[in-house]
Amino acid sequence: MDFKRHTYPVLILLLLVASHPLSAQDSVEFDVPSIVPAIETASIDQAREVTVEIPLSSLVIDANQNGNPNALPPIDHLLVRCRFRQPLHIVDYEPRTELQSDYEGAVVFTNKRERTDSFGLGVNGQVQTIGGQIGRDDAVKQSNSTEYQKRAPQQAVVAAGTTDRGRGVYFKFRWTADQVLEGEKRFRFSVAVPESWRGGLIDVSVTANGLERPLFGAAKLKTIVQRDFVIAAHQQNDVEAASIAVRLARLDRRLAQYASGQRNQSHSVFTWWKRPDRSSEKASDHWYRAITRGHADPYLDQQIKKLPMAVRVAVLDYADTSRELKQLNQTKPQEAS
Repeated sequence: MDFKRHTYPVLILLLLVASHPLSAQDSVEFDVPSIVPAIETASIDQAREVTVEIPLSSLVIDANQNGNPNALPPIDHLLVRCRFRQPLHIVDYEPRTELQSDYEGAVVFTNKRERTDSFGLGVNGQVQTIGGQIGRDDAVKQSNSTEYQKRAPQQAVVAAGTTDRGRGVYFKFRWTADQVLEGEKRFRFSVAVPESWRGGLIDVSVTANGLERPLFGAAKLKTIVQRDFVIAAHQQNDVEAASIAVRLARLDRRLAQYASGQRNQSHSVFTWWKRPDRSSEKASDHWYRAITRGHADPYLDQQIKKLPMAVRVAVLDYADTSRELKQLNQTKPQEAS
């Protein structure tokens, strides 16, 4: 048998699998709405404030691991990050950090000490017709008992806080016996907005993390799946603002898909033997972030001019729609038609 002839195909197959590992990302799916209303929540004597509520749906394929109820949960925790595309400051958010324990009530500890001493003496004798027995037993017993209570250990089942110097917010949900991460979770946050604000975009990032248990060593935390969403937020009952925001969110999603496709070209299965083109990957991220953050002129930027025609058309549509929403935000809500 020619060992080399049969070994090389196996090595190539292993290299392909290593380059494109079979991850568990298809076992978890997320969904969020494409548009949410922003509700006025500030009191009369405060600056303007709006609140958005985002429902997140999580679908875990075979959450019980092939029907085994004693199997470890497929997800350790979910991490959700939210941030308005505009520089708006977080005023409030919900849910807040919540602690929980696996024990009910306090944990009771009892220490008991017991000491016992025993002594015995016995004599048997017989002298002609006289018989007798002498015996003695002396016992001393001492017992001490101490009982005290200790607070049960707790862990954060929900953790929340701000990011980016108060311009973003995060929520972390942990899978526990009382909290299952499959189904719908709702979270809300409030931001301070200018008087003329009528709509904008929200960047939402959802990450599912799980425990990886290798054959040797301790378990390690790894990312199972990560998804990015863009949600259009508009002033409640403002049809014009809702229409523009939704159109802008759809264009943003299209540009993200173009950037992702360009980035993945260097990681194609047909070019697995080549060194990854990191410059192409950084370039795709650069033009996408530059145009969506308003840091590039779509008519003058040299990198955008080199993009395919369909991508350039989408970039120009995004720039025009973004300008339209910006002009709309310069009109006070009460003046909206």
